[in-house]
Amino acid sequence: MNALITGAGFLVVMVPVRLLWIGLHRKIALKESIAGGVRIGVAMIPTLVFTLVIAGILRDKFEVSGAIFGGLIIYTLVNTLIPGFVLRIPPPAF
Repeated sequence: MNALITGAGFLVVMVPVRLLWIGLHRKIALKESIAGGVRIGVAMIPTLVFTLVIAGILRDKFEVSGAIFGGLIIYTLVNTLIPGFVLRIPPPAF
């Protein structure tokens, strides 16, 4: 249960911060609208492999609590699904 709360906390805090950061950067650097920058930011959110590697290192080397490790895993999985739900891009045809 602690992992769910921690993961939800990571999602509630980190996703909006990352989206706004990317939106503001694109507004300042490229003179785009913040909404356009946030849309690009949604596509850039997933960090599946990076977060899983960091979580593994934190667990193995620094012995972080199970709540933090589980929270990072939940954050990673939900974070990876966000662009598919928000952007609604059809899957590629193979």
